[in-house]
Amino acid sequence: MSEFLSFKAHREFIQAEKRREMWEFKHYKEAEISEMVNRFEQRGMARRDAEIVVGKMAQYESFFVGQMVSEELGLQPPDNDDGELLTDAFVMFVSYSLFGALPILVYCIGGFMKVIPEQSMFPIAAAFSLVVLSCLGIMKSFFSSSHWFYCFLESLILGGLVAAISYFVSSKLVLWI
Repeated sequence: MSEFLSFKAHREFIQAEKRREMWEFKHYKEAEISEMVNRFEQRGMARRDAEIVVGKMAQYESFFVGQMVSEELGLQPPDNDDGELLTDAFVMFVSYSLFGALPILVYCIGGFMKVIPEQSMFPIAAAFSLVVLSCLGIMKSFFSSSHWFYCFLESLILGGLVAAISYFVSSKLVLWI
């Protein structure tokens, strides 16, 4: 649910910025055109070429405003598809559920089947968590331009740190309660 709401809030923010840019374009068209010409010029385009390109773009209001949102604010106007948001949120839910449950399986197997001695369950679960985090980091490298070792270390260190903090806080809460 938080993933869906986060994506939705981000999309609504971008849409609000687009509406603001649309208002500025309608009320201060020349200033917006001049601003876009300056941006293109700063990026290396000759002033005359920038004026021609921006002048042509300004003939298409929606396209021009989309470019302003992208160039000025660094935001990509999103699709208005809630189905895509729901799909992304569902994938995130399944991922968290699946990978979050893997270390808990150690306790299930050890507790119910008595296969793992009780004093060994926590270290095995912690080690299993680190293995899962490592695998997730390496898998992340397939979807990013980062080197696999960097992704591996990032996931291992950040995930391990978050897990350690969670464990510490929960252990103190249990003692406090």
